Amino acid sequence: MGSKMSVSRYSTAVCLAAVLVSDSSSAQSSGAKFDVVSVRSVSAGSLPVAPRRVGPTPGRLFLSDTVEEMVRRAYDMERFQVTGGPDWARRTRFEVDARTSPDTATPDKLRSMLRSLLEDRFKLVVHIEPREMRTLILSVAKADLSTGPNLTACESAEAAGRAKPLAVAPNSRPFSGVCQSMATIARNASQVLDTMVIDKTGLSGNWSYGFVYAPPGDFTADASLPGFMTAMQEQLGLRLESSRDIVPVLVIDSVAAPTEN
Repeated sequence: MGSKMSVSRYSTAVCLAAVLVSDSSSAQSSGAKFDVVSVRSVSAGSLPVAPRRVGPTPGRLFLSDTVEEMVRRAYDMERFQVTGGPDWARRTRFEVDARTSPDTATPDKLRSMLRSLLEDRFKLVVHIEPREMRTLILSVAKADLSTGPNLTACESAEAAGRAKPLAVAPNSRPFSGVCQSMATIARNASQVLDTMVIDKTGLSGNWSYGFVYAPPGDFTADASLPGFMTAMQEQLGLRLESSRDIVPVLVIDSVAAPTEN
């Protein structure tokens, strides 16, 4: 497919994006708030190698992230779907330790509370708008819809849990999952490729999968390892094809450094 979308597909995408933008609640918090919140900046000297998170504790959200990453988490967006804001919002890390009643701490409620926290403490103002951008269409490579050797229908989570773990070579990365829908697999691929992946496989149910690939741009990786898209087709029998579509993008209109406590 070239850079032009079909009229019917384009119209559908525009309508979907219009709904997202017209629904003001999609870029607003529900008003629910954490009971206790602590926010402090992380100095460069004490910056951990990777963002530090405290393992799951009911009713507690602990983050050590940039504002941009926290916004992405709060609105359940991928990195390529968040734009705008000052440079420090992408560089400076803050530790946020927030607590609420464990009885109300569902994932959706925590995201809503995080949006309120960002609005209150960081004076965050955002809006969502539709933008046309490059996407990737995920489809089954073979006409008979047969899948690759490393993609199997998930009969039960227990059976899938007995699968042998992937052998990960030095300077390689795994891509694997247990009993996941194709929509989830597409989203996981979006995170690897930093591009929206749209599921058009037509495969229902849950699937277990796994392969090892050479990270893009890593010249120290084993030359015999395939790239991600090649491994996806060879090991899972799924093809990724370039396209263009309307994608909802969250724009950071304004944000301020918080008062610490």
